Amino acid sequence: YKSFLGTLVQASKWEPVIFLDLEKPTSNQDSRPRDLGSPLVVIDPVDPNRNLAAAVRDDKLWGFVAASRELQNNPGMWYFFPPKPIPRTKAQFAKLLEHQNRDIVAISFEHSRMVPDVLWGQLLKMEKGLTELMMRQDFHPIRSTVWSDEARSSAILVEMDTSTLPGVQLRQGPPISKMDDSQGFLDRHLTANDTVRGPWMEDGRWVVDKKRRILTIEQLVTIALKDRKLGLALPDQLYSSFRQNVKVLENGQIVRLLGREGFDQALSEFLAAKPAWLKTHH
Repeated sequence: YKSFLGTLVQASKWEPVIFLDLEKPTSNQDSRPRDLGSPLVVIDPVDPNRNLAAAVRDDKLWGFVAASRELQNNPGMWYFFPPKPIPRTKAQFAKLLEHQNRDIVAISFEHSRMVPDVLWGQLLKMEKGLTELMMRQDFHPIRSTVWSDEARSSAILVEMDTSTLPGVQLRQGPPISKMDDSQGFLDRHLTANDTVRGPWMEDGRWVVDKKRRILTIEQLVTIALKDRKLGLALPDQLYSSFRQNVKVLENGQIVRLLGREGFDQALSEFLAAKPAWLKTHH
């Protein structure tokens, strides 16, 4: 793109799949291999079948696209030197955390020191594994982020509508019209110990109330570390440390992590829930 401004102009128009070949910028895109699983493809000059941008996260990519547009529309130095969050006391953070209208959870643990690039790669895999587990267990995480002091402490911050689920779960069965499936459903649930109510018929289907095994995020993490059937995917280099000393902090409890290197700023930015460079146009 030849210049910084040229890059901003072009990045503002990016749509997936973004294809960049530094060796042959004008070559026919369709004639070159591309990783369709990634929205950004940067061809490796040494190995044209390798995507140098495979590790770029979607939120970082589209954050750059959005910032490119905003910088042109509303230029300012804050894009390059973002303002620091307003300093808050422990009591102010506690009040803020208790009045979010949603639940904030910090899953923190201590670990051995490792090269920062390796550590962050492992932490991002852990974030993905934990949030996917939460989704499967009906906790529905809305957004998440990773914090680390890049030495011995790290945490995954997650926002969700609720971190405590009701003790009963509605489970939908097969259409009553399917005779064999219906009989199998009744055989499994009619006299099962974890059946709370039902089965009953609703909108042409069998439904039943089942006792929920896991009610809180703390229970989820504890049980998932023991029960492989839950499918918690954790990176190898952090698995042992996570298993030995993981702590689950909810809402006001998160203030226990304040004072650790970079955590106050990370928490402030997470609670603000918008990029530091995003300002009202004047």
